[in-house]
Amino acid sequence: MLGCGADPEGETSGLSRRPEADCADLRAMTENTNSAYTWIVTRDAILGDSSDAVGKIGPRGARNRERFDKIIIHGDHFRLLNDAGEVQFTGYILGDYQGLEPLEDYGRSNGCTHIEYERDGAWRGVEA
Repeated sequence: MLGCGADPEGETSGLSRRPEADCADLRAMTENTNSAYTWIVTRDAILGDSSDAVGKIGPRGARNRERFDKIIIHGDHFRLLNDAGEVQFTGYILGDYQGLEPLEDYGRSNGCTHIEYERDGAWRGVEA
């Protein structure tokens, strides 16, 4: 049986030296899974409201995501920051989450290194 990244002769396709890692990554990107939380990006502080980031909802591939209006009305406000401490994205998250999910699901791959949540009118960081 062939696996991800392998050809009939058993050679890898060049995706990586570890085809099993490619399989896991591919499954994670394509499987529809249930999620205990949903987040949405509502503002791109760098590119503005016309950015492709605005309206981005996650986690990717989740089947049971909440509606965006419910997330914004009932969710917790977060912001994603880069190494220089500049805000890049803001949004909301709703559900059962630990705090790093928007950063891990979306922020890191888009230049962010920190996440903060608005609590009692002040922004408070979450440690990794």
